[in-house]
Amino acid sequence: MECSPNLKFGMALSAPFGSRLAYPQDFVGRYQSVVSRVSDIQVSLAAAYRINEHLSIGGGLVINFLSVRLTQAVNLGRLSSVFGDPIAEFKGSSVGAGFTLGTLYEFDDSFRIGLVYRSRIQPTVSGTQSVAFSSSIGIASPVTAAALSSNTGPASARFSLPDSLQIGFYKEIDDRWSVMVDLEWTDWSLVQAVTIVPARKASATVLSQN
Repeated sequence: MECSPNLKFGMALSAPFGSRLAYPQDFVGRYQSVVSRVSDIQVSLAAAYRINEHLSIGGGLVINFLSVRLTQAVNLGRLSSVFGDPIAEFKGSSVGAGFTLGTLYEFDDSFRIGLVYRSRIQPTVSGTQSVAFSSSIGIASPVTAAALSSNTGPASARFSLPDSLQIGFYKEIDDRWSVMVDLEWTDWSLVQAVTIVPARKASATVLSQN
């Protein structure tokens, strides 16, 4: 939306993060992860101002909607060899906020460079955690199943959605051809582990991500 020749407002809907990994329940790494699903939607509200014929700046608010499902097998030692592994599952969602800043420099009508920084967001994901055997196995171990079900209840997880820095180049070669290049850095080193903390006094669950 253009309020004046030099001031504009905009809105964007994007999905900057998202993944789904699913392994069989006999996967060798099942005690770290069986199913991981992260769905992330962001709404960006931004304003841009042209300072002069070459330089423009912009920035705005980023609202983040995150949905998470994480599961891992639980090692019960000898019981696992008899009944199989129970599955710990966490489902949750959150709403967080961050910001974005950007600048654009136009050398002329045919050549420009843009730089955008998107802040990290550290949401607290609230939901429920459950620990249970599959129904067919749970019948065979009612005492153990009841003990595991005591770990079911509200829980929360806190982790970081990494910040990123992006630079883009645009060069018009002639009336028909243009060249564009984007380079982006994302600070994935922030995502080392996801810690799920039950509201009850049960021990926390740590999912290594690295």
